[in-house]
Amino acid sequence: MLEWASGAKGDLIPTWNGRLLASKVDPYKEAKIWVESHADILSYTEGIFVLGLGAGYHIRELQVFYPKVKIIVFEALLDLVSAKSLRSWQENGQVSVYGGDLAWNFFSSSEAKDMLSGLYIVLQHKSSMEINPTFYQNISNRLVGRTWSSYHHILKARGTASFLSEVQVTSRDELISIKHIMDALKENKNKTSEDVLWSCLSELVK
Repeated sequence: MLEWASGAKGDLIPTWNGRLLASKVDPYKEAKIWVESHADILSYTEGIFVLGLGAGYHIRELQVFYPKVKIIVFEALLDLVSAKSLRSWQENGQVSVYGGDLAWNFFSSSEAKDMLSGLYIVLQHKSSMEINPTFYQNISNRLVGRTWSSYHHILKARGTASFLSEVQVTSRDELISIKHIMDALKENKNKTSEDVLWSCLSELVK
């Protein structure tokens, strides 16, 4: 059940079944530390996926530090998504939130193609992850998993083909491996080995 607690400085802190989703002492400081802990990878990204809305303070801090980077947030609790009191970030089009079962709508949205075609990172909000780990793991697998199933979902969202698409696999849950890349080299004889190799690798590391 979603409830609200009052922080030490009067800030509203959401709780779920008694579990705090942000610090009651100083949620702004906590959020700043969270963002700074990811600074090494945030400095070069073109898009940010956040697993967990929490109290929203960490989203606000991402905007402060990275005002030009698109942010997509996935949240398991629809009640949190609709809570206007959590809008601590600037609603300027930089942040989009997808919640509950509707979170999967992102992958067929116009935002998906741009986000998944560029260099992006996936960040985890620990307090949120602990509430519904299965939901967030499924989203994470779709974004960064490298099974054939997740890989083809990403390609579909990007609207692009792949040198790996003709490779035969025994299961869609099979992990993409070096062997598959080598098979792609054999299947694409009209391309140079270097072109195929680098194209495969660039697709897989995004």
